Amino acid sequence: MNKISLIAIIAGMVTLVSCSEKGPIIDFGGEKAVDTSYMQTTVEGKMPRKVLVEEFTGVSCPPCPNGHRKLKQLGDQNPNRIVVIGYHIFNFPQAFPVEGKSKYDFRTEDATNVGKDLFGGVGQLPNAGIDRTSTNGKLLYDAGSWSGTIENRLPVAAPVNVHIINTYDDATREAIIKVQVVYTEAISTPQHISLAIVEDDIEDAQKDGLTEVEEYIHEHVLRAFITPFNGYAFLSGQEKTPGLVYERTFTYTVNEKWNADNCKLIAFVSNDGENKEVLQAEQVSLK
Repeated sequence: MNKISLIAIIAGMVTLVSCSEKGPIIDFGGEKAVDTSYMQTTVEGKMPRKVLVEEFTGVSCPPCPNGHRKLKQLGDQNPNRIVVIGYHIFNFPQAFPVEGKSKYDFRTEDATNVGKDLFGGVGQLPNAGIDRTSTNGKLLYDAGSWSGTIENRLPVAAPVNVHIINTYDDATREAIIKVQVVYTEAISTPQHISLAIVEDDIEDAQKDGLTEVEEYIHEHVLRAFITPFNGYAFLSGQEKTPGLVYERTFTYTVNEKWNADNCKLIAFVSNDGENKEVLQAEQVSLK
């Protein structure tokens, strides 16, 4: 079944290809990707910013459900404008499975590495990165500052558009995913591109205040990064001008333990270097 984001359809209607350059096949641990770039003759318009929230959470964390509820409320108030990835990390007691109650272990090496290497360590839960922007040198925000930080980011113009076009085969569990990055402004800063898969509607145990809820519904759970956890550099050394389009197509086999009906793909572009700001994000359903 084809799943094409609406903005990708619009982009396809207005885009004329003047030239293209096919790149190498890249192998990410057995999953292959092919890239290409070209110039549009008609530059597409800017899409509204979608704010990426990277939430560090845990099933043994009593205050974490309040963070979940806050993000849901913000998402409801700003439909299709907030993209959430839920990170469950190793080596943090509040992220351990609930003893005697949890059926699953949501912790991943990818989430742990993001917290350690990109955010400089996680000192408390819940905590979240918001477009990887910093305040007073800190990239992580406590739950009390999420609303204001997200509201400040929403009106900031995004210099790139991100589209995802994907197909999924139920029989083979193979997904073919094209991520398209379209520059709407000239940019000299090097960037990384990242692609992740998350799962919603997972029923399992969660500590919620003084209660252990055995049938809690977990959302946005990171299953894996399809790219390296820190993304990868693209268009290195190439001048990025309005109308420049970069595309990478991935072939990915979805783990049989995940419910494909509840999975989403999340792609985002971030700066490479000391400034890690996320320029734009997008998400679509896997199926």
